[in-house]
Amino acid sequence: MVVGRVVLKLSFWFITLLMALFLYLTFGIILDNSRAIQRIQMDVQDIAIEVFRQDKCVANSTAKQIDKVLKNSLLNVIEDLQALKIRLEKKCCIQSIATSGMYDSRLNYASEDLGAKIEQICAEPIDGTNIFKRLFGLEYSSNQPRNMLNSNMSPGNCFGFRGTKAEVIVKLGRPIYVDTIEIQHIPKKLSPNGDTSSAPKVFEVFGKESLSKSSVLLGLFVYNNSQESLRQAFEVCSMAKYAYVQIKFQQNHGNHCYTCIYRLVVYGRMDK
Repeated sequence: MVVGRVVLKLSFWFITLLMALFLYLTFGIILDNSRAIQRIQMDVQDIAIEVFRQDKCVANSTAKQIDKVLKNSLLNVIEDLQALKIRLEKKCCIQSIATSGMYDSRLNYASEDLGAKIEQICAEPIDGTNIFKRLFGLEYSSNQPRNMLNSNMSPGNCFGFRGTKAEVIVKLGRPIYVDTIEIQHIPKKLSPNGDTSSAPKVFEVFGKESLSKSSVLLGLFVYNNSQESLRQAFEVCSMAKYAYVQIKFQQNHGNHCYTCIYRLVVYGRMDK
């Protein structure tokens, strides 16, 4: 009986030991697997983050390339449209000149229709100026300098400035060998007060190849305020092609308050 009890107890402890060993091994394997799974999860997250970052960089790069292509395409379209507009305007202007007979089939290179524009102006506006007008570019809101570059000879549609002196640089429609300058004023019968003493009298004309180069004197002229010949031509001889003409108005015909320039015309040749 005693031997049987001893064997039974040994068997119980042996079985308990085996079960403890089994549980230890089982839980150890589960724990190792859990840690391995966690490491795998972390590796997957790192890989996902890296892939997302690279994809984002690729996406940003692609978006920038697409944006650049679109901008270049739009700029090309805009340039083509502007070139087409200029060609159409020139064609219409040439047809108008050819049919009107007003300019003896010659091109007025100081016409806005050919792309001429006021490049620089040094004059005191008739209405005066102040800091707000300078800030918003409203110094010449009336009697603008560009008025003398168009063919509208309506009373008051002139470049007007205070006093008798002004300096204007006009960018011509094309660089040319200048050969004729014309000044035109309205007749007394169209003037609101019947007075045309504001017409220019003494003025100088200079040629400029570019704004950075010095001016070359082309002539000193006197406009005769004769009612029989309100449009007067002054011949010049330019030895170079000029892209700009500079006009310095010195005197008018007696008006001490202001001067009006209604029309400026510049003729010339593309080739010498």
